[in-house]
Order: sequence, then structure tokens, then C-alpha cells
Amino acid sequence: MTSDASPVISLLQSLHKEHGPEIPQILPAASKALTPFLQAHAQDIKSVRVATHQYGAHARQEVDWYTCETARHDAPIPLLVFLHGGGLTRGDKNEPMPPGGLVYANLGRFFTSKGFHVLIPNYRRVNSIDPKTGAAIAENENATFPTGGKDLAQLLKFVDTHLPFAAPGQKVKVHIIGCSAGGVHLGTYLFHPPLFPDTIHAGGYENLDISTGIFLNTPFHFNGAAPSRKPVLDAYHPPKTYPADKFSPYGLLARFDIPDPENAHKGPQIIIITAEYDPQEILKPAEDFIKLVQGKAGFVSEVIRLPSHNHISPPMTLAVGDSEGEKWGSELAQKLKARL
Repeated sequence: MTSDASPVISLLQSLHKEHGPEIPQILPAASKALTPFLQAHAQDIKSVRVATHQYGAHARQEVDWYTCETARHDAPIPLLVFLHGGGLTRGDKNEPMPPGGLVYANLGRFFTSKGFHVLIPNYRRVNSIDPKTGAAIAENENATFPTGGKDLAQLLKFVDTHLPFAAPGQKVKVHIIGCSAGGVHLGTYLFHPPLFPDTIHAGGYENLDISTGIFLNTPFHFNGAAPSRKPVLDAYHPPKTYPADKFSPYGLLARFDIPDPENAHKGPQIIIITAEYDPQEILKPAEDFIKLVQGKAGFVSEVIRLPSHNHISPPMTLAVGDSEGEKWGSELAQKLKARL
């Protein structure tokens, strides 16, 4: 199918020509342009049953639980966890734009229609930083490394003991998508030993099998990051204790070795998804990470490249009635279901 037959893909191509790949320019433009597609399907997006749970003591430790009414219960249950992005300082499980809480409810709707239960959590973020002084503007979340990974670990422990859709002893196959900054936290969870000490055997959960770690448009390291990002990076990665070069996903994986490579097939598969129109500060670290993980003994990895997508478009093009815009999600769902 050509882009002429896909309004969403044609739109993304036009946005790239007009605004380029850089995130500060493409984020508001793409969000505004994709809003009518989401609003046209608002009733369907909001039709899925969703409940909000507190998985920790902090106000940000909330998760929206999207229930799949048609999930099979005679086999391991597929569960998808989606970690939103936001540059470590922003982002939410219910984005304010477009209004009505359509993002990321559309992602929940899409993957429940494919047979997955879906969890979309909030997590603690870096305090708002004054870009001129580097000082905190508001102190309420105080996230510093490895807070994002710790929140994910705490969420999974909560889920392991709160499974209303699973029969006693029934296993749940967990697939985790980390989008942009969410991928940074996924990398912390998977490759920082204090959080996930046994990659082979999924961390000792009673009911959960951590099947797949999916990095979507993730900044795997920050060597090419814009200077304006330094205050936030230094706040999350204090240079004297957790410097970004060593504790980014790339830095963590570089020092991480699977203790029993011959049994690596029992651990999580790594999927790296990149968008054609992402900026080089995302694409270059992704290529470095791909080379690193493919050279690591015991890791099973796959690379998926999304033509015509930009940094924020993949989640926003789901459940909007455009098969080409949704293609990446449909193909990913098929891959994950095959791992049951």
C-alpha cells in the first residue's frame, strides 16, 4: 500500500518535510495534526474497560489497567506494559493533549483488541529544571537514577500479586514497551543488576514471565544530546555517582553479562524499534546499542525500523482506523503472541 492510500502516513511525510526531525519542532506539530484522527475514534478508544490502581506510596505511582475481554485463559496470558516518554521531566499515562485522555488510551484500546491486557503506568520524573541555572523549579518527585527502573520493578511486583484475570498458578507473559525516556527506564530495569538480578529466570516472580523488552525510539546514550538537555541529564544522572555515560542503557549493557549464555533463550528477548524520521540524537545511539547487543553473548535481539514515522507518532497512530499507521502495532502484536 502506498502512502497515497494512507492519510496518516501521508501526513507524517508532510510533517517531516515542513518541520524536520528535531523533537522540539515535530512534537507539537505532530500532536496537533494527529488530533483529528484520534478524536474521530474517541468513542471506540474510550470503549475499553479501564481501572486505575496505586502500585506504590508516591502519587505518581499509579497505573491504568486496560482489560481485554477476549483474552484466552487456557494458556499463558499476554500482558503489555507501556512506559511513556517525556524527556525525564514530562509525560503522563493520560496526556493532556489532545483533550479527553485519548493518548495513551488509544494504545490501550489497540492492544486489548489484539488480545492483550495492557498496563500504562505513571512513574516519578525529574524535578522541573531551570535551563539557565540548572536549579530545580519544583521539587515534588525527586527522580534520580535508578528511580525509573525502580518504579517499573515495583509495578511488576504489584502486578505479580494482583492478577484478577489469572487463575491460580497461571503464568502471565509480560512484554514491556519503553518509549523514548520510558526506554531509558526499561534499560535500567533490565541491565542494572540490583533491579533485575537474574535475567535468565525473570527475577523470581510467582506468576510473571518477563518475555520481551521493547525499546521504542529510545535514547540509548546521550553523547550527542543537545546542550540544553544537560541540566536534566545531570539531575537524573548525578555526575559523581551515576554518570550518564556509564548508567545509560548503552553504558549499563556494556558492563552487563548474562551469567549463563547457553540458557539465554529463557530470558527476555530484546526488540529495538527505530523511526525513520527520528533525529540523529536518537538514531545514532540506537545504532550503537544494536551493535552492542548483537555482539553480546546470550542475548536474543531483533531490530524493527518504521518508515515515515517520527519520534512521537508510533503510539499516536494506533486505534485511528488507518491500517498503515497501525501496521507497526499489528506486526508487533503478532510477534509477541507468537512468544506465548
